[in-house]
Amino acid sequence: MPNRIATLMLGVVFLAIAGCGPSHVQIHGMVTANGKAVEEGAIAFHPTDGKNSSYGGEIKNGSYTTKVNPGKYSVVITGGGKSPAYPKSQEDLKKFKDEDLERRDQVPGDAKGNNQEVEITSARELNITLEFPAPKK
Repeated sequence: MPNRIATLMLGVVFLAIAGCGPSHVQIHGMVTANGKAVEEGAIAFHPTDGKNSSYGGEIKNGSYTTKVNPGKYSVVITGGGKSPAYPKSQEDLKKFKDEDLERRDQVPGDAKGNNQEVEITSARELNITLEFPAPKK
C-alpha cells in the first residue's frame, strides 16, 4: 500500500510539472526610431503561432524589459514621444495651439521594423530599430 501511495504521489507531481508549460524568459533591449532612442512608449509581443498569450512592457528612454513564453511573436511598438499636457477646460483649450495637442514623434504602425516577427527561444537581448519619414509640418 505505501508503494501505491508513493507512486500515485509521484504521478501527481509529474502531471503538475508537465501541465505548467514553458516558463517565461526575460527579454530586454533598446528601441530606436530614426537613430534616436524612443523616449516613451510601449512594446507588445503578439503570438503568431496561436500558442501563447500577448505580453508587453513599457519603453522608457529607449529601454524595455519584459517576460514572455518561448514562441513566435509579432513585435509592435506604439508611442514614441512625450504626450503633452491636455487641457482640462474650454478656457485651457483656447490657450493651446493645434500642434500642442498632437502626440510628438508618434511611431506609425507601418514604420519599417514595426510588426516584425521574432522567435524567442531563451532569455536574450532584442533591440528594435524603426525607420519612418519625419511627420509633415
